Amino acid sequence: MNADKVLAVSSSKFSEPARIKAEKNNIELRTLDEIDPADVTDWFVKCPFVLIHWLHPKILRASFYPQNPDGTEIDTNLPIFRRKIDKRSVSFNEILQNNLLSIPKEIMYQDVPLDGSEVRRYMTFNYPNELDRFQLSTKSGDVEIESFKIVMSLRMTDEKVTPTSMKAYRDKEKDIAKIQDFRFNNNGKEYALCFYKSEIDGAKKVSLIRDVEPSSKNPIEI
Repeated sequence: MNADKVLAVSSSKFSEPARIKAEKNNIELRTLDEIDPADVTDWFVKCPFVLIHWLHPKILRASFYPQNPDGTEIDTNLPIFRRKIDKRSVSFNEILQNNLLSIPKEIMYQDVPLDGSEVRRYMTFNYPNELDRFQLSTKSGDVEIESFKIVMSLRMTDEKVTPTSMKAYRDKEKDIAKIQDFRFNNNGKEYALCFYKSEIDGAKKVSLIRDVEPSSKNPIEI
């Protein structure tokens, strides 16, 4: 990713293997209790905030094995497949999407450049456990699907986001909450990455919200 700084934040303590890996890869570890909104401002003043767009994969070609013995094309939107484990009817497209969701984005988009250029991936999903397989009813009888193959197009882009200023919310003369947010637009929708600290009980939270502009004088739940 060519990041200027990498921080990993957890709501609890990090395990020893995580600490060792972080130290080896020059990753700074923090817990929410150790983060102050002023620290966050300092992080992003020193280096740009880059938003990574993981563009939705485009399916170019898909097939399954064994093939339809009838030799006819299937409607990929119709729920003509049946899950063997619970007999639920699903469509070919639903099966493909569930398979794709099972893959971490860091693995699926590995080595995909950030300039928006296309990279093709060839993937095979096997079902060695018979209960995980799907069945297709044909004129020749039920066919038990053992694997699916997908050819898809992947693209990624990046966007530099300018940090906003710190906001303090007061009740009479006392600060009750501080929020540092970084606003950006994604697919026509406004988002904000917010770092919240209550000055009353010290609660700290990190949240990604959309179309929200906190204005209440009372402590807010983000």
